[in-house]
Amino acid sequence: MMSTANLSSYLDLLEENFQLRRLCAVCTGVVAKIYEGGDQSATIDEAERDVLAVRSLKRKGTCGIKELTQQALDQIERFHGQQGAISGLRTGLLDLDRMTDGLHPEEMTVIAAYPGNGKTSLALNIAERVAVDDGMAVGIFSLEMSSKQLVLRMLSSRARINIRNVKDGQMSQDDFGSLAPSAARLANSLIF
Repeated sequence: MMSTANLSSYLDLLEENFQLRRLCAVCTGVVAKIYEGGDQSATIDEAERDVLAVRSLKRKGTCGIKELTQQALDQIERFHGQQGAISGLRTGLLDLDRMTDGLHPEEMTVIAAYPGNGKTSLALNIAERVAVDDGMAVGIFSLEMSSKQLVLRMLSSRARINIRNVKDGQMSQDDFGSLAPSAARLANSLIF
């Protein structure tokens, strides 16, 4: 006879078996796509995405409403003690920080807009500020631009030089003067 005393162990076992069955289904689907032929690169991309998605289904653990209510009350106390101060990681954009209370580790922040509206620039500015000004490590992954292009953008932004002037080779002496210290700070940051 099963008891609720072992509920956590039963859930762990159920989760492990579910993930293994899901992985089998994903791998079977990948094998079928390989035999169907088609775009090899797309098949590999889909296989990677689907296999990684299996791990993302992992549960974080169970928590009763009593414990969650206490955590919420603790959070309310912290908010009250901060008197409106930003509790998360500051982006450097005051309005955004006020709206979001900063960036938090348990939250995912999505930057969405039509192409050409500055999503990458915004993300780079936030990453650069956190890494250079706060000295924190930042990882940047881009499917749109090469590493060199991203660093060129960050360097131009940090030096406050118009990227168009850089690309057109139309930089002034003042631009060159601000480039060296900006490059030194960026090079010594923890951006990967």
